[in-house]
Amino acid sequence: MRALPIGVRLGALVVGSLLVVVLALIASHAPVGTVLQKLLRFCPYLIAGVAVFWSLRAGLFNIGVEGQFMMGGLAAMAVALPIGGMGGIIAGTLAGMVAGMLWALPAAWIKAYRGGHEVISTIMLNQIAILLAGHLVSGPLMDKNAGFPTTATLTTGTWRCA
Repeated sequence: MRALPIGVRLGALVVGSLLVVVLALIASHAPVGTVLQKLLRFCPYLIAGVAVFWSLRAGLFNIGVEGQFMMGGLAAMAVALPIGGMGGIIAGTLAGMVAGMLWALPAAWIKAYRGGHEVISTIMLNQIAILLAGHLVSGPLMDKNAGFPTTATLTTGTWRCA
């Protein structure tokens, strides 16, 4: 018997897992909407874990997930804040995915074309991401009303869309 494509299997796994979680929440009389909203906010960490998993399956070590996550988050915030609403969430999510992917590109290029080790290059990229994020959050992206280095917060209306 031929196996189903990986995308179909992963999709079925996600849907099945979500169904089990919802049924468990209903059985425990927990507020399903509140719990699912908190789970949705946890999804970026789950996606980062999947990134590490795929790298390991390919025989590589993605130590740079921290930097990719940080740059993706900054890009998502920078795009979602001015747009707001559901459009801001969608555009911010796409911007975050692209930024995280692009942050991994130098390490991938070094590995593929120069034979450098991905652990060393991704650790260095993590440090650059930390320094760049610190500069952006305390400079151009800083919330001028906060009085300390932080970005602005998404509006309540935008959070309700998520």
